[in-house]
Amino acid sequence: MKPSKLYEALHALIGKHVPLHIWGACGVGKSQIVAQVAHRQNTALLTGAGEFEAQLLDGAVGQAASVELLAFLRLLRQLPSIDEILLNPESAPLPTEPLAQIAISTALGRVLSDSSIARGLKYLDRMRAEMRVMAVRDAAARDRAITHTPEFIRFGIEHQELCCV
Repeated sequence: MKPSKLYEALHALIGKHVPLHIWGACGVGKSQIVAQVAHRQNTALLTGAGEFEAQLLDGAVGQAASVELLAFLRLLRQLPSIDEILLNPESAPLPTEPLAQIAISTALGRVLSDSSIARGLKYLDRMRAEMRVMAVRDAAARDRAITHTPEFIRFGIEHQELCCV
């Protein structure tokens, strides 16, 4: 099932409190899509152990490192998935916290290609110019084919004072 179809199916089923099992390869974004749908529908989702997780980490790495890691995990769990961003660039959630926007910009810079740059820029256009430039510069440095797209050329003209690729 494509991520867009999973997203649609979850929207239809999650409010009915139906237990779901989603099977698929590791790292393809299943958990992120489920978390995004739950977040958008304001539905609680059993994905972490909260206090239990904190106690385990305290015992394993100490309280200071545990606090840092848990803050990072909280931020990470609130981020929209890159798949959702590229599937729905105009409606995917946009984090307001600067660290979250940096994380999203960095992730987009690692996945954008000449075939996805238009959708990526639709999402990035909702962010501050610095975030857009960071993502596009990273993407262009990684995949030079991006620099030959009309979207990249338009972007370069609009942001010439901030970027020189």
